[in-house]
Amino acid sequence: MPTALCRATTTWLVVLVAVATGAAGAPSAPPAATGLVAASSADQLWVVVPTPDQPPRYRLLHHAEGMNGPYFRVADEYAEAPEAIAAWDDAVWVVFPPGSAAGGRRSVLGFRARRNPALGTYYNDPPGHPELLDSLPGDSHLRGAVGTPDGPVVLYSVAPPVSRDRVRIVAPRPSLLAWRQGWRELPIPEDAGGGADALLGNIAGDRGGLILLTRGSGGWRLHARLGDGPWTDWPAPASDAQPVALATVKDRPFVVESAGEALHLAYLRERGPLAFATADRPSGRWVAAGLGADALLVEFTNLHVLRWRTIDGTSGAAGDWIELQPDRPESERWLHVPLLGVLVVGAVMLLLMFRGDAVAEPPIESPAVQPMPLSARSAALLLDYLPAAAITLLLTRCDPLNLVVLPIWTVRVEVAAPPLLALALTCLHSGLAEGIAGASLGKWVMGASVRRVDGSRAGAIRCLARSVLKFLVLAMPVVGVFCLMNVNHRGLPELGTGTIVVRTMRRAPATE
Repeated sequence: MPTALCRATTTWLVVLVAVATGAAGAPSAPPAATGLVAASSADQLWVVVPTPDQPPRYRLLHHAEGMNGPYFRVADEYAEAPEAIAAWDDAVWVVFPPGSAAGGRRSVLGFRARRNPALGTYYNDPPGHPELLDSLPGDSHLRGAVGTPDGPVVLYSVAPPVSRDRVRIVAPRPSLLAWRQGWRELPIPEDAGGGADALLGNIAGDRGGLILLTRGSGGWRLHARLGDGPWTDWPAPASDAQPVALATVKDRPFVVESAGEALHLAYLRERGPLAFATADRPSGRWVAAGLGADALLVEFTNLHVLRWRTIDGTSGAAGDWIELQPDRPESERWLHVPLLGVLVVGAVMLLLMFRGDAVAEPPIESPAVQPMPLSARSAALLLDYLPAAAITLLLTRCDPLNLVVLPIWTVRVEVAAPPLLALALTCLHSGLAEGIAGASLGKWVMGASVRRVDGSRAGAIRCLARSVLKFLVLAMPVVGVFCLMNVNHRGLPELGTGTIVVRTMRRAPATE
């Protein structure tokens, strides 16, 4: 009887230990320290959010810095919530919880985000049919996943077998599986701590690398591995705060530690952690990520709003919360192209209908009207463009290179907007100056002026009308062919308004 009682007690203790240590056969999701499944690479962000439907579906949202703003697209949608995602460069891998469809194993699929250079939009490659990787074991706790140049790496927390004869509480050990055209186990550092609280991060760069943070008997332990090299020990965070996430900013891994309502961010380095920012802990489900030169706190609020807060990777300054918006439809991106085309075609048709004979007019032989050479007119246009470009840079904070892109060369309205504004300002200030003084700044420097064909003053109305037509020509330079066809170098703006750009006549000095 005592022997049977002892065996029964031992059996119950085995069950309790199995529950406490996470015995095999009881898989679970990654730790809910942040509550949001996400991944990021150098310039791309992936986040999984539920829909408000009942039962909910789960959308994989994709943001890229090439979207030029806080926009996202719905890259895919699933019936079940992904357990983890990993990203590297433009590739993403999605890991699903173990289910009957995969024979109790975890399904893994992957694809790449490609950018259409003409439309500036992103699409999945392969489209509609992501690559299906070999399934993962479903009998251990999945702690997280990260991307590498060769593929995803997943972190497991594996509970050791429990003996019926000797009950001993042993912490789960970490285990790594890496994709190399098939899953293979990676070595674990010999002095790695337990896997129950382990965190896995990556190190960006050509070779890639891994960061493993585990808790041992003496505190946290940090290990780094570059490429296929050996693991090396790095100084681990020594604060009392709880590490909850690892991410990377410009090839530099950082840890996010939670201390009450505050989050502390510190770079992980071979010579020791370097704190660089402190921020308030979001109230909703959130995740930390890196994008470009900034760290990100991404939150999915209780109102189903996805927003982020950038933290400068150098100064640690935190910006305001910004709500992410769905990326605009493709038709809205290139609306300016047909609009410009309609305006230009309409102007050309009116010119040919009412002033068609002026296109092939004979040379003007009046000594008071000497057409300005095209080279000098081009130089005058450049001088007029410079102040307008400076104002545009101050107003839009755009890349200066955007101002040398012709609007007709791009179908992306956000790229075409700065040069369109610069051209509009050029035509506005030059038209006003020509209407008042007969010459813009550039024309005055180059010794030119705008006159009527008979040599008289053009007047404000004609000069402003000429500026409107000039804007269309600058926006679509192909229409400038009229200036080459006309022997007097009169283009669409001059032919449509009865004006001409001439040399300024210098008065001869008075003689006694």
